[in-house]
Amino acid sequence: MATTWAINSSTASLAPYSIVWNKIQAGTDHNGAPLFSAYKEVELRFESASITFAREWLNTENGAAHTFDILGELSLGFITLSNIYVAVEQYPVVESVIAGPFTLKLLKVKV
Repeated sequence: MATTWAINSSTASLAPYSIVWNKIQAGTDHNGAPLFSAYKEVELRFESASITFAREWLNTENGAAHTFDILGELSLGFITLSNIYVAVEQYPVVESVIAGPFTLKLLKVKV
């Protein structure tokens, strides 16, 4: 069982300050009620950090499937997400040795 933030089984040096789990609406039924995908998307928002720490997360946007250990939805416990993809929603502004706030979106999340 995971006990800390991890990227591909390596402990992450930086943790997000915010996690937002989003359902993916796939359509509506004949009554107009929403139909949701079996997958979810998870937004991870980060504050400013050293470029090295930010790069650990930003380098996962490479088209490969990854494994992350993150906090579960509405939970204080960690879960392992496998075969997920990453998109950078907001790239950081880099000043000196600090990377400004950035946001990642984890795609194809199934729990």
